[in-house]
Amino acid sequence: MTATAAPYCPTWSLHAWKPVFWQLDRISTLRLRHLGTHVTQSPSPSPSGPQADPAHWPGGHTLWAAHHERHGDVALAWNWMVDERCGAVLIRDPFGIVTNLRFVAADGEVLTAYHATLHLGVIVRSLPWTEEVLRGVYGTELTLAAAA
Repeated sequence: MTATAAPYCPTWSLHAWKPVFWQLDRISTLRLRHLGTHVTQSPSPSPSGPQADPAHWPGGHTLWAAHHERHGDVALAWNWMVDERCGAVLIRDPFGIVTNLRFVAADGEVLTAYHATLHLGVIVRSLPWTEEVLRGVYGTELTLAAAA
C-alpha cells in the first residue's frame, strides 16, 4: 500500500489490538509489511533554506504489520520526522514505538516495555521504512541523499 492510499490509523490505536506473545529467539521470523505511512506535517518551503527547528520538519507515523495463523495479527507503529537540513529520517521517540507484541524471554518471563524497546529498535532497523517515509513526504522514490 502506498503512502497516499494508506488509511489513517493512529499509532495509539494499536493499544486496542489483542496482545501477541512472541519468543525473543523467533523475532527473525516476523514478516512485517508496510500498511501505511501518514504525513501529518508536510515540508514547509522556506526562502532561507531548510529549517533548523525540528518543530517545522516534516513528520507523521508509519504502520507495519503481519498476520500469523497461530498467533494472529501483530503490528508496530511509530512517529517519525525528516531532518530537512540533511535528509535524515528519524524515529521521533525510540521509546514511543507502539506494538501489540509482548516479548517472552527464554526463561518464560515477559519483558517489560523498557526492555522490549531494544528489540523493537532492532526490528525497526531491519525494515525499509525510511524509503516509505520519503515516498510519503516527497511523493517519489528517493534516497536519503536525494532528499537533502
